[in-house]
Amino acid sequence: MITIMKLPRLQVTVVPVFFDTYTEQISRATSVEDAQRILQKIIEELGYKQLDYGRGRLKTFSPQQATDLDMTMHLATVNWADRYIERGYQTVDRSVRNSITRSTPWLYSELFDNPTENALQREMEADVKSFVGSGLAIPLHDWHGNVGIMHLGSSLSPAEFVRLDRETRPMVALLSAYFHERIGEILTLNRVAPVLSQRELECLKWAGAGKTNWEISVILRLSEATVKGHMSAALQKLDVRTRAQAVARAISLGVL
Repeated sequence: MITIMKLPRLQVTVVPVFFDTYTEQISRATSVEDAQRILQKIIEELGYKQLDYGRGRLKTFSPQQATDLDMTMHLATVNWADRYIERGYQTVDRSVRNSITRSTPWLYSELFDNPTENALQREMEADVKSFVGSGLAIPLHDWHGNVGIMHLGSSLSPAEFVRLDRETRPMVALLSAYFHERIGEILTLNRVAPVLSQRELECLKWAGAGKTNWEISVILRLSEATVKGHMSAALQKLDVRTRAQAVARAISLGVL
Protein backbone atom coordinates (compact mmCIF):
# COMPACT_ATOMS: atom_id res chain seq x y z
CA MET A 1 0.00 0.00 0.00
CA ILE A 2 1.35 3.39 -1.00
CA THR A 3 0.94 6.19 1.52
CA ILE A 4 0.59 9.66 0.02
CA MET A 5 1.80 12.40 2.30
CA LYS A 6 0.10 15.77 2.06
CA LEU A 7 2.58 18.59 2.42
CA PRO A 8 1.45 21.79 4.13
CA ARG A 9 0.21 24.37 1.65
CA LEU A 10 2.44 27.43 1.43
CA GLN A 11 0.82 30.80 1.92
CA VAL A 12 2.41 32.51 -1.07
CA THR A 13 2.68 36.24 -0.46
CA VAL A 14 3.81 37.19 -3.97
CA VAL A 15 1.25 37.78 -6.70
CA PRO A 16 2.81 36.59 -10.01
CA VAL A 17 0.91 39.21 -12.03
CA PHE A 18 3.19 41.82 -10.45
CA PHE A 19 6.10 40.41 -12.43
CA ASP A 20 5.21 42.28 -15.63
CA THR A 21 4.95 45.51 -13.66
CA TYR A 22 8.34 44.95 -12.06
CA THR A 23 10.11 44.18 -15.35
CA GLU A 24 8.50 47.21 -16.98
CA GLN A 25 9.81 49.44 -14.18
CA ILE A 26 13.33 48.09 -14.61
CA SER A 27 13.20 48.45 -18.40
CA ARG A 28 12.32 52.16 -18.01
CA ALA A 29 15.39 52.90 -15.87
CA THR A 30 17.62 55.46 -17.60
CA SER A 31 20.62 55.34 -15.27
CA VAL A 32 22.43 52.83 -13.08
CA GLU A 33 21.27 54.72 -9.97
CA ASP A 34 17.67 54.67 -11.18
CA ALA A 35 17.80 50.92 -11.88
CA GLN A 36 19.30 50.25 -8.44
CA ARG A 37 16.63 52.34 -6.71
CA ILE A 38 13.83 50.54 -8.56
CA LEU A 39 15.18 47.05 -7.83
CA GLN A 40 15.78 47.91 -4.17
CA LYS A 41 12.12 48.96 -3.83
CA ILE A 42 10.95 45.78 -5.56
CA ILE A 43 12.97 43.39 -3.41
CA GLU A 44 11.77 45.12 -0.26
CA GLU A 45 8.19 44.56 -1.43
CA LEU A 46 9.04 40.88 -1.87
CA GLY A 47 10.46 40.57 1.65
CA TYR A 48 14.20 41.10 1.22
CA LYS A 49 16.27 43.90 2.76
CA GLN A 50 19.75 44.21 1.25
CA LEU A 51 20.83 44.27 -2.37
CA ASP A 52 24.42 43.71 -3.46
CA TYR A 53 25.32 43.49 -7.16
CA GLY A 54 28.74 43.00 -8.69
CA ARG A 55 29.56 43.00 -12.38
CA GLY A 56 32.70 42.23 -14.35
CA ARG A 57 34.41 40.14 -17.00
CA LEU A 58 36.27 36.87 -16.65
CA LYS A 59 40.03 36.92 -17.20
CA THR A 60 40.06 33.28 -18.29
CA PHE A 61 37.78 30.86 -20.10
CA SER A 62 38.11 28.36 -17.23
CA PRO A 63 37.62 30.38 -14.02
CA GLN A 64 38.48 28.70 -10.73
CA GLN A 65 39.15 31.50 -8.23
CA ALA A 66 37.44 34.76 -7.26
CA THR A 67 40.42 36.68 -8.69
CA ASP A 68 39.58 35.28 -12.14
CA LEU A 69 36.77 37.87 -12.27
CA ASP A 70 37.79 41.43 -13.11
CA MET A 71 35.10 43.35 -11.20
CA THR A 72 34.13 46.61 -12.91
CA MET A 73 31.01 47.63 -10.95
CA HIS A 74 29.66 47.21 -7.45
CA LEU A 75 26.28 48.40 -6.16
CA ALA A 76 25.20 47.73 -2.60
CA THR A 77 22.67 48.66 0.07
CA VAL A 78 25.37 48.20 2.69
CA ASN A 79 28.56 50.03 1.75
CA TRP A 80 31.50 47.83 2.61
CA ALA A 81 33.39 47.99 -0.73
CA ASP A 82 36.31 49.89 0.83
CA ARG A 83 36.78 47.31 3.59
CA TYR A 84 36.38 44.47 1.06
CA ILE A 85 39.27 45.84 -1.00
CA GLU A 86 41.45 46.99 1.91
CA ARG A 87 41.26 43.60 3.62
CA GLY A 88 41.87 41.68 0.38
CA TYR A 89 38.64 39.73 0.65
CA GLN A 90 38.48 39.34 -3.13
CA THR A 91 41.33 36.81 -2.92
CA VAL A 92 39.34 34.43 -0.68
CA ASP A 93 35.71 35.24 -1.54
CA ARG A 94 33.98 31.86 -1.83
CA SER A 95 30.73 33.52 -2.95
CA VAL A 96 32.38 34.93 -6.09
CA ARG A 97 34.19 31.66 -6.77
CA ASN A 98 30.92 29.77 -6.39
CA SER A 99 29.03 32.14 -8.68
CA ILE A 100 31.50 32.20 -11.58
CA THR A 101 31.66 28.40 -11.69
CA ARG A 102 27.90 27.70 -11.62
CA SER A 103 24.72 29.18 -13.07
CA THR A 104 22.04 28.36 -10.48
CA PRO A 105 21.15 30.40 -7.36
CA TRP A 106 22.34 29.26 -3.96
CA LEU A 107 21.66 30.10 -0.32
CA TYR A 108 24.45 31.50 1.84
CA SER A 109 23.90 28.60 4.23
CA GLU A 110 24.82 26.14 1.46
CA LEU A 111 28.31 27.63 1.34
CA PHE A 112 29.08 29.47 4.56
CA ASP A 113 28.08 26.56 6.80
CA ASN A 114 30.99 24.60 5.34
CA PRO A 115 34.43 24.89 7.02
CA THR A 116 36.46 27.92 5.94
CA GLU A 117 39.84 27.50 4.29
CA ASN A 118 41.88 30.19 6.09
CA ALA A 119 41.76 32.99 8.67
CA LEU A 120 41.03 35.77 6.15
CA GLN A 121 38.08 33.84 4.77
CA ARG A 122 36.71 33.36 8.29
CA GLU A 123 37.08 37.08 8.93
CA MET A 124 35.26 38.00 5.72
CA GLU A 125 32.35 35.65 6.29
CA ALA A 126 32.01 36.82 9.88
CA ASP A 127 31.73 40.36 8.49
CA VAL A 128 29.01 39.25 6.06
CA LYS A 129 27.03 37.51 8.82
CA SER A 130 27.26 40.63 11.02
CA PHE A 131 24.95 42.61 8.73
CA VAL A 132 23.15 39.92 6.71
CA GLY A 133 21.26 37.27 8.66
CA SER A 134 20.51 35.12 5.62
CA GLY A 135 21.09 35.57 1.91
CA LEU A 136 20.56 34.32 -1.61
CA ALA A 137 23.18 34.60 -4.37
CA ILE A 138 22.14 34.60 -8.03
CA PRO A 139 24.87 34.08 -10.68
CA LEU A 140 24.22 36.04 -13.89
CA HIS A 141 25.96 35.15 -17.15
CA ASP A 142 25.02 36.90 -20.39
CA TRP A 143 25.96 36.24 -24.00
CA HIS A 144 28.09 39.40 -24.10
CA GLY A 145 30.61 37.75 -21.78
CA ASN A 146 29.65 39.80 -18.72
CA VAL A 147 29.29 38.09 -15.36
CA GLY A 148 27.08 39.46 -12.62
CA ILE A 149 26.42 38.30 -9.08
CA MET A 150 23.25 39.40 -7.31
CA HIS A 151 23.10 39.03 -3.53
CA LEU A 152 19.76 39.47 -1.75
CA GLY A 153 19.95 39.59 2.03
CA SER A 154 17.53 39.64 4.93
CA SER A 155 17.47 39.81 8.70
CA LEU A 156 15.11 36.81 8.79
CA SER A 157 16.13 33.67 10.62
CA PRO A 158 17.51 30.86 8.42
CA ALA A 159 14.25 28.92 8.63
CA GLU A 160 12.14 31.97 7.75
CA PHE A 161 14.49 32.83 4.90
CA VAL A 162 14.20 29.33 3.44
CA ARG A 163 10.44 29.87 3.25
CA LEU A 164 10.85 33.29 1.62
CA ASP A 165 13.30 31.82 -0.87
CA ARG A 166 10.92 28.97 -1.71
CA GLU A 167 8.14 31.44 -2.47
CA THR A 168 10.11 34.04 -4.40
CA ARG A 169 13.20 32.50 -5.98
CA PRO A 170 11.84 32.13 -9.55
CA MET A 171 10.70 35.76 -9.53
CA VAL A 172 13.83 37.32 -8.02
CA ALA A 173 16.06 35.23 -10.30
CA LEU A 174 14.25 36.53 -13.38
CA LEU A 175 14.17 40.09 -12.05
CA SER A 176 17.92 39.90 -11.40
CA ALA A 177 18.48 38.73 -14.98
CA TYR A 178 16.39 41.66 -16.28
CA PHE A 179 18.34 44.04 -14.06
CA HIS A 180 21.71 42.65 -15.22
CA GLU A 181 20.69 43.04 -18.87
CA ARG A 182 19.34 46.56 -18.35
CA ILE A 183 22.54 47.67 -16.59
CA GLY A 184 24.49 46.43 -19.61
CA GLU A 185 22.22 48.41 -21.95
CA ILE A 186 22.57 51.57 -19.86
CA LEU A 187 26.37 51.26 -19.74
CA THR A 188 26.51 50.71 -23.50
CA LEU A 189 24.27 53.71 -24.24
CA ASN A 190 26.30 55.96 -21.95
CA ARG A 191 29.68 54.75 -23.15
CA VAL A 192 31.48 56.75 -25.82
CA ALA A 193 33.51 54.49 -28.07
CA PRO A 194 37.21 55.46 -28.13
CA VAL A 195 38.88 56.38 -31.40
CA LEU A 196 41.34 53.64 -32.36
CA SER A 197 43.92 54.05 -35.10
CA GLN A 198 43.88 51.81 -38.16
CA ARG A 199 46.98 49.97 -36.88
CA GLU A 200 45.43 49.47 -33.43
CA LEU A 201 42.32 48.01 -35.04
CA GLU A 202 44.41 45.71 -37.25
CA CYS A 203 46.38 44.46 -34.25
CA LEU A 204 43.17 43.79 -32.31
CA LYS A 205 41.63 41.99 -35.27
CA TRP A 206 44.57 39.60 -35.53
CA ALA A 207 44.74 39.21 -31.75
CA GLY A 208 41.10 38.16 -31.88
CA ALA A 209 42.12 35.51 -34.41
CA GLY A 210 44.55 34.11 -31.85
CA LYS A 211 47.75 35.54 -33.29
CA THR A 212 50.71 36.42 -31.06
CA ASN A 213 52.46 39.78 -31.20
CA TRP A 214 55.27 38.21 -33.22
CA GLU A 215 52.83 36.66 -35.71
CA ILE A 216 50.99 39.98 -36.05
CA SER A 217 54.30 41.73 -36.70
CA VAL A 218 55.01 39.33 -39.57
CA ILE A 219 51.51 39.72 -41.03
CA LEU A 220 51.57 43.54 -40.84
CA ARG A 221 55.29 43.78 -41.66
CA LEU A 222 56.02 45.72 -38.49
CA SER A 223 58.53 45.19 -35.71
CA GLU A 224 57.29 43.21 -32.71
CA ALA A 225 58.00 46.24 -30.51
CA THR A 226 55.75 48.38 -32.72
CA VAL A 227 52.93 45.82 -32.45
CA LYS A 228 53.34 45.78 -28.66
CA GLY A 229 53.07 49.58 -28.67
CA HIS A 230 49.85 49.52 -30.70
CA MET A 231 48.37 46.82 -28.45
CA SER A 232 49.31 48.75 -25.31
CA ALA A 233 47.69 51.91 -26.69
CA ALA A 234 44.52 49.99 -27.60
CA LEU A 235 44.27 48.46 -24.11
CA GLN A 236 44.66 51.90 -22.55
CA LYS A 237 42.00 53.49 -24.78
CA LEU A 238 39.57 50.64 -24.11
CA ASP A 239 40.35 50.71 -20.36
CA VAL A 240 41.12 46.99 -20.11
CA ARG A 241 44.06 44.89 -18.93
CA THR A 242 44.28 41.98 -21.33
CA ARG A 243 44.19 41.41 -25.09
CA ALA A 244 41.11 39.20 -24.76
CA GLN A 245 39.25 41.92 -22.86
CA ALA A 246 40.31 44.50 -25.45
CA VAL A 247 38.97 42.42 -28.33
CA ALA A 248 35.70 41.72 -26.48
CA ARG A 249 35.17 45.38 -25.57
CA ALA A 250 36.02 46.63 -29.06
CA ILE A 251 33.46 44.23 -30.51
CA SER A 252 30.81 45.23 -27.92
CA LEU A 253 31.37 48.92 -28.76
CA GLY A 254 31.06 48.23 -32.46
CA VAL A 255 34.54 49.48 -33.36
CA LEU A 256 35.88 46.09 -34.43
